[in-house]
Amino acid sequence: MSTIFEKANRAGVRSFINRTLASLKKDPDQAIDQLVKTAKTFNALDPEDLKTWESLARNRNHPWREMVLEARDRIHENILKTSLLNIFFHHAIQGEKRREEWQEKLGLTAASFMVVETQNQQGTLTYQDLDKLVTQGKDLGIYFYFLRDLDLEARQREIILLASKHSDCIFYLWIPGACLDRGLAAYMKKLGNVHFLVEIQPGKDLEGLDALAWIWSQGLPVTAAIHLDKKNYKEVAEGDFLDLLIQRGVQFLCCFQDLPLGAKLEGGLDPQEKVWLRKKLADLDSREGAKKILVVDYDRDGLEGLFVTGSGDLLSSQEGADPLGNIKKLDLLEAYKKRKQ
Repeated sequence: MSTIFEKANRAGVRSFINRTLASLKKDPDQAIDQLVKTAKTFNALDPEDLKTWESLARNRNHPWREMVLEARDRIHENILKTSLLNIFFHHAIQGEKRREEWQEKLGLTAASFMVVETQNQQGTLTYQDLDKLVTQGKDLGIYFYFLRDLDLEARQREIILLASKHSDCIFYLWIPGACLDRGLAAYMKKLGNVHFLVEIQPGKDLEGLDALAWIWSQGLPVTAAIHLDKKNYKEVAEGDFLDLLIQRGVQFLCCFQDLPLGAKLEGGLDPQEKVWLRKKLADLDSREGAKKILVVDYDRDGLEGLFVTGSGDLLSSQEGADPLGNIKKLDLLEAYKKRKQ
């Protein structure tokens, strides 16, 4: 339960977000400059990211600036306000405080996101399982949840209930383009904290590209996900692939390597290839090489995650396929503690 202090802080952040969005419509230059100053004040960005955003504030032709203004004009207002509140207050402020507390108590790197495989051949996570998992995850400071292999049509009501109850979280529905449930769009605008995450591969993934374009046409944030391997990593980093995504309205690309869920990737990257990829992706954040898209490499950026299988086994990126415990039998914290054993 939120304390009076937390409620006051949340109200303050919500007010700041509302003022900033209004200011972006009236005077974008001043609003972006104020955002950068605020990020510096609260140490919300690492030094390299801060340089990029300072460049954005100074350079009116910066691609990210255009992306910010497009988001302001095209994304549904409630989605913008709710998502920004959850990102800045619940994830970055409240969540970071809790993650630091657990890191100090347990002596291990705290997780900042969770990938949940909602079903597999061994089992299915029920609504009660997911509700318990998110409730206990928030106690650890986790407010980002990627839900994979979810039957959107069959479990639409459960998605709405989960997102409504945990309105302080961000839920990504991780799907192939062919599984897009267009009937969810209206609910997503009302909820504000549920986003589609379309899995796509370079090449002729026409259904994925069509899904991305449709999401953008509905005023929803457009986020794509890709598994990087030997076959596709160069095309993603230096080919026309990113430009193709940008044309479909994609603002965020989540890159994953070595996910301990689902089918194992063939041809994982070796250390030299990972170094090359990190440099190429880092160039996308630079003043000279920036594109109108934010690429988050969950390997390069040192983000620590937890992974839950459809049968309830808890994995971490450190332990790979060795379960820490089963969340159907153990509380999340009890299984989480085993990471340091």
